[in-house]
Amino acid sequence: MATMLKENSTFMSLLATSGLWLTAMFTPGWTIIPVSIGNTSRIFDIQISLIYYRVCYGKNCVSGLAKNMIETSEIKEAWTELQFEGFAAVALCLVCCALVKRADRWSCDIKSKALCVIILSAIAVLAKITLILRFNEHMKPLLLKYVTMNGKFAVNSSYSEHNLVELKNSYSVVIAGIGCLTGAFGWILSIVYYSSLKRITQTNDV
Repeated sequence: MATMLKENSTFMSLLATSGLWLTAMFTPGWTIIPVSIGNTSRIFDIQISLIYYRVCYGKNCVSGLAKNMIETSEIKEAWTELQFEGFAAVALCLVCCALVKRADRWSCDIKSKALCVIILSAIAVLAKITLILRFNEHMKPLLLKYVTMNGKFAVNSSYSEHNLVELKNSYSVVIAGIGCLTGAFGWILSIVYYSSLKRITQTNDV
């Protein structure tokens, strides 16, 4: 019963992590750039996710794929890498969920599967943390510079040094960060689960 509880707890934690990470990837809150001209009130917001972007003029918004917004190869390459890291982390978590929940139905040793869960969940969490750090330290400054220098989003005006461009709170990063916490918790639970299976194996061998 105790082992089953640990198994279910590990499964639920890793499943929640996958859900949070997937939600974070598709919500346009990784970077929110309010733009106004001079001292006037804000004219529009540029909201960016890892998959698409949204430009909102008041209540009216236009969306598109992120790769269509960016014209610089440096940003495109970095963006592709971040997308790959994001989907890979989610995929690893889902594989861990499958290994935990279906372990007793496959021929391979259950303990070996639990060990795989420990390794894969650790890789997934580290990959997501790396993604968040890379986005905040490298991608955000590039996006801000690109938007400031590029006039494609301007409203009847071209960009200049008088434009007020700043970053708002990135709520998608917060969601991804919470996912990292639940993922780390799931990793700890997977270690506890593995230890429990190991003790059971040792008891049965005696």
